[in-house]
Amino acid sequence: MMASRTRPPLVFYTHTLCPYATRVALALREKGLAFDLRHIDLANKPVWYAKEVNQKGLVPALQVVDDDLVVIESLDILKFVEEAFEGAALLPEQGKQREVALEVVNSVAAKVVSGGLRAVAGGDRLWGIGPNPNPAALGRELGALEEILAKSGGPYLCGPDVTLADLATYPFVERFEVALGIGGHSVRDLGSPLVWQWMQDMQARDSCRWAAADPTLLGEAYKKHGCLDFFDYTSYGVWDLHPHNKGLR
Repeated sequence: MMASRTRPPLVFYTHTLCPYATRVALALREKGLAFDLRHIDLANKPVWYAKEVNQKGLVPALQVVDDDLVVIESLDILKFVEEAFEGAALLPEQGKQREVALEVVNSVAAKVVSGGLRAVAGGDRLWGIGPNPNPAALGRELGALEEILAKSGGPYLCGPDVTLADLATYPFVERFEVALGIGGHSVRDLGSPLVWQWMQDMQARDSCRWAAADPTLLGEAYKKHGCLDFFDYTSYGVWDLHPHNKGLR
């Protein structure tokens, strides 16, 4: 929970291992907003959650308590956070950079996610980790990010400042790097040096350090369960794979 407090208060319903929820966690932290973090065990969902918060029973969800408002779907929440609250700007105000940021959020990020899932699964179950990963499936999509970074001049997708484009994409690339590493592969080897440097720059941000699972522990969990969405089926506590955050709420 952040130190300062905003009004209206926010309740962030999450599972700390879900990359879709991590998008929102990063946005809240980058925006400098206060929030109450409520970890939802997706393998043992509380009955009240579907009744009172999100009928789909999924995370993330962001509740604006005083307005009796709940926003669901990670990209919708990102846009809502940027439009509804003051704080660090997470979208360029206008021009080509804004167009690029929205294109990444609305289209490119989804292609990166799809390519990464295919790469890790190697043709098997969509969210599975297959014995024969196909890194090239991700490399093709990272090529689009490489071009965007080349045009923006970096270090981020839209230039010198982090935006929703980075926050929508990074949590997935971060996890694909860990999962591909099980088979001895790395994003670094996919011919996208600017993307690799972007990953290092994102990893160094306070928000990303706070939200990141320990890569060794995450890799062990991937090996044990054989899938990227293991937390949907197996109970994990709020900071089980985030030892640097143990005791935080």
